[in-house]
Amino acid sequence: MRPYLLLLFLPLLSLTSPKQQIKNFHKVDDFVYRSAQPSKSEMKWAEDQGIKTIINLRNVIDDKQEIKGTDLTQVRIPLRAKKLTYEDIITALSAIEAAEKPVLIHCLHGSDRTGCMVAAYQMYQGMSKDEAISQFLEDQYGYNRKLFPNILELLESLDVDQLQNDIR
Repeated sequence: MRPYLLLLFLPLLSLTSPKQQIKNFHKVDDFVYRSAQPSKSEMKWAEDQGIKTIINLRNVIDDKQEIKGTDLTQVRIPLRAKKLTYEDIITALSAIEAAEKPVLIHCLHGSDRTGCMVAAYQMYQGMSKDEAISQFLEDQYGYNRKLFPNILELLESLDVDQLQNDIR
């Protein structure tokens, strides 16, 4: 009979354990993570994982309320997925370079704006353009090619040598 009592309490245990995964959360490397928009509790979880800086790519929404009560720093780079430019990439990668690490980069879904900046970051770090774009296109990240074909075009047109010169 006692083992059955334990089964009754298992659902309660899951209610008290902290959320352990932000939607579309992925490690890019030891210094950069990516995700969809984190909630307040997910920001605390990110801080508990060692994240120091949040880079928010959302056009209108900031993270002031979500990071309140944490030691996280927010860097806000308002971007529009349909209008991403080379200059936006320079701004985002410069912010990553300057930020206390590790950083978490996010937009609403963590797929289009975030995916573009992560792919550009990977190229900047030495990954081949083909490999970075191939990862960008993986289904798990959620790139919406129909809505934002411009993002893939931007990544394909990147001059990686110029990118590295413009950031250093």
